[in-house]
Amino acid sequence: PVMLGGIYATLCPDHAQQHSGADYLIAGPGVVAALQLVDQVTGQDSNPERFADPQAWPAPAHTFVPRPYAGILTSWGCPFRCTYCASHRLHPTFVRREPSTVLDEISACVRRGIRDLAFYDDALLLDAKRHLVPILEGVLVRGLQVRFHSPNGLHAREITAELAVLMRRAGFCTVRLSLETVDPARQQATGAKISTGAFAQAVAHLQTAGFAAEELGAYILAGLPGQPLAETEATVRFVLGLGVQAKLALFSPIPGTPDGDRALPAGADPLLHNNTVYPYLMGDGYVRELQCIKQLAKEGNAALTSRGTP
Repeated sequence: PVMLGGIYATLCPDHAQQHSGADYLIAGPGVVAALQLVDQVTGQDSNPERFADPQAWPAPAHTFVPRPYAGILTSWGCPFRCTYCASHRLHPTFVRREPSTVLDEISACVRRGIRDLAFYDDALLLDAKRHLVPILEGVLVRGLQVRFHSPNGLHAREITAELAVLMRRAGFCTVRLSLETVDPARQQATGAKISTGAFAQAVAHLQTAGFAAEELGAYILAGLPGQPLAETEATVRFVLGLGVQAKLALFSPIPGTPDGDRALPAGADPLLHNNTVYPYLMGDGYVRELQCIKQLAKEGNAALTSRGTP
């Protein structure tokens, strides 16, 4: 039997039910549901409480994917409710693993020869003193030689001078920060998770800790409902001025989010959720202007990384 879960099944369950051809559809958090469904399909006795505690979930099966890197999840969900993000729909409850369990997973990866590890948490830095700090300190105590990457945007306001130094010592070499926009009103309207001043302070901490321009990047949103591209351009110029690469993230109108529902009618074809397709709904002029901003970011990033952080 074919089981379908994940982002598509959760955000577009009716469409998935109608078109996917799957025998079972799992909408929402899928780990427990999938494990219980496997018990059911294989005829095993299933105790509904057996997987209630995330610490009892099976360890990630990295051995099934022969590659020199691994993705690490230390938590699921996010306590923030940004208007463009569906994290709370995918994982309504913010759940964290024990730091010791994460550390054991990292150690197991290193024993297999894996050195590059990417954190895919939505809220990796929250309450860092009780979560990420013990993990990174454990990496140092065990002498694990790794390179950490954070492709998901980190909450910049959680970065202190001490945490920046620890991240550097433990092996972080790709740091992506969430900024989205420098417009104060839009910062508040979309979730109030960052301010321009707090972002600049976080960048200063990271640069003082030794992070160079080629290691630092900031995600900038383009295409939010009602957001002029001049705002995006101003954000790109601000980020580049701090010595940080500008990483444009095109808005995806995700169903079930406030911004997604404003951008598209209910039941819109899922292809329109694609952030590559959506800008073309704005017209050719918008696409041309957006391309100019992309070029600005590309040239600015190249200039930064060729000379290093100012």
